Amino acid sequence: MPDAPPPDPVPPGDLAEADAWLRRLTAPELEALQDFCDLLLFSLPELGASRQAYVEQLADPAAGTLAKVWAGLLNGLARRAGRPLVSVLTSVYRGGAYIEAFLDNLTGQLGFGEDIELIVVDAASPEGEAEAVARRARAHPSIRLLRCERPLGIYAAWNLALAEARGDYLTNANVDDLRREDSIAVQAAALDRWPEVDVVYQDFFYTMDPRLPYAEVAALGWRSALPDALNPEVQMGSNPPHHAPMWRARLHRDLGPFDAGFQSAGDYEFWLRCLAAGRRFRKIADPHAVYFQNPAGLSTRPGSRGHAETRRALRRHGRRLLALHETLALARFP
Repeated sequence: MPDAPPPDPVPPGDLAEADAWLRRLTAPELEALQDFCDLLLFSLPELGASRQAYVEQLADPAAGTLAKVWAGLLNGLARRAGRPLVSVLTSVYRGGAYIEAFLDNLTGQLGFGEDIELIVVDAASPEGEAEAVARRARAHPSIRLLRCERPLGIYAAWNLALAEARGDYLTNANVDDLRREDSIAVQAAALDRWPEVDVVYQDFFYTMDPRLPYAEVAALGWRSALPDALNPEVQMGSNPPHHAPMWRARLHRDLGPFDAGFQSAGDYEFWLRCLAAGRRFRKIADPHAVYFQNPAGLSTRPGSRGHAETRRALRRHGRRLLALHETLALARFP
């Protein structure tokens, strides 16, 4: 009886097919593949967060199939192709007082320059932030600056950054906020480990003084209390993921960009859109970001349009998000 033909050398992209391919390998072949993964992941520091996900998969076989381990390896290899894993989206307008500390914080993130790129949109700010960003970009090629000739809203600016983003994962960063040095790496590792999740979020610390370093703000312990589970009922009564989430770039390919007609609640509208489309959110049990309660901020200053825009977003998506037993046919409405 002739020997069975060997499996194809490259597993298919589908997880089920890849799992079947891996299960056809003999024990020595599987051991050789694992040795190769170990050598690759632990000898190349650029693979960053993928290493942790891979180790956890090997340590806990119940956590997923062999195909997920292989998928984690492929994610790591993609990062070696000169493409960042995470793109950070930032819009600047009248943020001159914060820009240097912001750039220090972002360029100090674990993996910046290898796994992380920063895209800054200068919305025609009169305070010279573009010059500060350009200076940093000369030392950090992973910083990209987009200049606008006229002022534009934050969501229009984010959409410009989206069009230039190369990462599989996206996060936003405001120039008056702060992150722990491993903040972005923690979020990316979570999305690596949870392929079924589209958006990750976490609690965060509040501050009234943007000059305080992260450790001091965290020591004060004034933090948010976002819900552990996110569903339409919860989202319609509050605004998780709120501050500094991370999400998969493919959401915008499937559901479109941010609605630039909003000035303050465009991200909230997008999260409602995601929930209405059945996308999944998950909370990370580790607060690692700081939110400055800025009295002059776009969404926190007196007279902000945030509340009116929240109602507008709910009118747009609320009916699709309400449970069927909570709705009434129009003909029966009193």
